Amino acid sequence: MKWVKQQVQMGDGNGLNMIGQVHAAGFKILLSVVGNKDAVTQSGYFDQYASYVGSLAAAGADAIEVWNEANIDREWATGKIDPALYTQLLAKAYNAI
Repeated sequence: MKWVKQQVQMGDGNGLNMIGQVHAAGFKILLSVVGNKDAVTQSGYFDQYASYVGSLAAAGADAIEVWNEANIDREWATGKIDPALYTQLLAKAYNAI
C-alpha cells in the first residue's frame, strides 16, 4: 500500500494539513474534494472551488478527485444535476491544478 485517499470539504483546511502528514509517513495522497452542494450553482462558486483545488495541487497533493458523485442529489444541488455543468467545473479545476 502506497496511497491514502481522503475526502475533504472545500476550504476546510484539512487537505493542506493532510498532505504533509501523509507525505511524512511515506505515502502519496489522493484528495477527493467536495464542496457545498447548495452553493455549487451560484455565480463565482466554480472559481472558488478551482482556486482551492489549485492550492492543494501547489501544496503537493499527488492526485485530486474533482467532486465526488456529482451525479446524485445528495452530493450536488437537487434538481440541478447536469453533466455539462459538471464539465464546466471540471475544466476550471483542471486548469487551476
